[in-house]
Amino acid sequence: MSTHDPNCVYVTNDLREAELIVVWLRQQGLEAEIQTHLKESDGVGLGVYNNSDMWSRLEIHIKDLERVEEVRELISQNEEELLQPVREIEAAPLEDILVACEACGNTALFPSEMQGTVQDCPHCGAYLDVPGGEDEFDWSIVDETVAEDDMPVEDDEEDDAWG
Repeated sequence: MSTHDPNCVYVTNDLREAELIVVWLRQQGLEAEIQTHLKESDGVGLGVYNNSDMWSRLEIHIKDLERVEEVRELISQNEEELLQPVREIEAAPLEDILVACEACGNTALFPSEMQGTVQDCPHCGAYLDVPGGEDEFDWSIVDETVAEDDMPVEDDEEDDAWG
């Protein structure tokens, strides 16, 4: 852990870890807070929807400058126990996903590893989107959109470019 701020007692890239440690420090009677530091960037690629590097560096700071070394040692001694809930969540197997087929109305069960993929319905063979994974786009908008080729063509001979 390297930091330039003397009040920093812990640095992580995981928001869940940072929140657990802050809660624990507050239970110990210390005023603690999370400070976010973004990676240095020229600004290219920054936007509302592309925040993959937004939590690149989370620092936990305490107000009591005299206890910084003591708190760092305390966190170091208890780190395994403190972060156990995060490790359990990361190691836990995901549950199977039940998907309803729009074509035949039957349901199919898929393992969690297939989240975010397209599978065949075991009953009728239609394509099924298995929800989950990284894709959070609302694809129902696309389903409601009419393609240009499917739009009605209006024949107006007077409005012809050739006149």
